[in-house]
Amino acid sequence: VAPVPFFSDPVVARLLPFAVFMFSALLANALSQAPGVVYPLRAALMAGVLALFIPIYRRLEWQVSPTALAVGFAIGLMWVLIPYAPDDTTPAFAGLTGAALVGWMIARGIGTMVLVPMIEELFFRDYLEGRLRGALGPVMAALVTAGLFAVLHDRWAEAFVAGLAF
Repeated sequence: VAPVPFFSDPVVARLLPFAVFMFSALLANALSQAPGVVYPLRAALMAGVLALFIPIYRRLEWQVSPTALAVGFAIGLMWVLIPYAPDDTTPAFAGLTGAALVGWMIARGIGTMVLVPMIEELFFRDYLEGRLRGALGPVMAALVTAGLFAVLHDRWAEAFVAGLAF
């Protein structure tokens, strides 16, 4: 059996965007005094790698359901309403003005509301949980992936609950 070409491989379509997301965060932190300022570049990289796999994503069984929307809304509300003491760092956009600030805010909004959730769902729920379900069963697979999802977030308790809900 011939190997599947790289950009036609459904597994690569689930793993590569997550790898780019994580590696771009690592590079931003390693190479920039203000890593948040380069978020538009990270968002462009994430969008670019997702775009490479559009034919694969079109074949997935995407659905919008009232339950999914309600869960997403509840998680968003939880995230906003639970008190959280952010670190004392200067906001990423502090030195930006005018068009640069507007561009940064647009990129951050698209990244936060569209790109990152899609990448995380493709990796954690679709790929990883799907693989673990066969070996561990659905409950343990959900607990493990929610735990790993939580490890990537500063607000790990909220992220764990979100990972379970998603």
